[in-house]
Amino acid sequence: MKAGTLTLLVIEISLGIFLTHCARVNTLNLQTHTFAEPPAKIIWIQVAGLSDEHLPLLKFSTPTPDVPISFERSVCTGKMWSYNLYALRPSANENFLSQINGSKNQKNTCSDFDYPPFWKNLGKSSAMAGVLENGIEEGRGLDAAFNCPSEKNFYSDLTVVWKMARTKNPSAVFFNGPSNVPLTAGVYFDKACQQESCHSSLYENVKLTFETYIKRPFANVYMVRDFEYAQLIQKGEILKAREHLLEIDKLYNYFLDFQKGNANILVLLTTTAARSLEFPEQGNQWADFDKKGKNVVFRQQSLMSSAFASGAMAENFCGLYEESEMRNRILFVPPPVNFFDVFGQ
Repeated sequence: MKAGTLTLLVIEISLGIFLTHCARVNTLNLQTHTFAEPPAKIIWIQVAGLSDEHLPLLKFSTPTPDVPISFERSVCTGKMWSYNLYALRPSANENFLSQINGSKNQKNTCSDFDYPPFWKNLGKSSAMAGVLENGIEEGRGLDAAFNCPSEKNFYSDLTVVWKMARTKNPSAVFFNGPSNVPLTAGVYFDKACQQESCHSSLYENVKLTFETYIKRPFANVYMVRDFEYAQLIQKGEILKAREHLLEIDKLYNYFLDFQKGNANILVLLTTTAARSLEFPEQGNQWADFDKKGKNVVFRQQSLMSSAFASGAMAENFCGLYEESEMRNRILFVPPPVNFFDVFGQ
């Protein structure tokens, strides 16, 4: 047999093996999954105060515990070290900003915004981010970036912030319904939150802003930043915290259902500044907890956070890593496989 014919035969056999391998259905966490698929859009929920130890609040609060909760639908889960250069237990806002911009150098000053958010580096041109913030007051969230005069400020031109908070700014712009959802970069306040409490729910506002925003060109990132759950846990209001967590569960399910019809979307849910809980034993103690929120032991802030991911590039979020690595894991796309690297020249 001639050398050229033999080489061609070897290539054909190798290619057949390669194609047979590729024909397998790839799975992750027993779910069908396409690996190394860069996300076209990213949906990210950040929930302060939440630990995976709190999930029994969902699992055992329903009449049908055999039905998976939203977190069980995640394709990949990870754990994160939750610290920065200055504190072993930083605030939730500091840690969430570290997840977004990849820096542990958080000082609660304008210099925190000198590090670009991940959406600044999405695609060939910068992407826009729509961010709904709940449970954090004016000037304490991403809206603070708009008050920082800096040439390195990467937020004010690329971010739409909708805040469920009261404002003292007499010239503030509000959103209050489907026909009035601002979609240009800036900070906007929920009209229904200008009294003692908000008269609109988190889930209602998410649907309102998301369904309007996601259709826009360059609307590649949508985020929910929730700090209310942490406040309820801090106050020891366990029953209210459970109700709020049920709303987050509903919200996460909503996004996972949306992602099922859009394979090129990445859905993330991350936590930080979690308060550890010790639940009661079974029987009467659990019954008192279930009805009255009693018999729960609240411990100090955890040193670790959690990550849950589904959809495009979800595999990047398995494992154990630092919170500041979230930004790079969102942007990381493995290089394509070279045929000759696999089978030789």
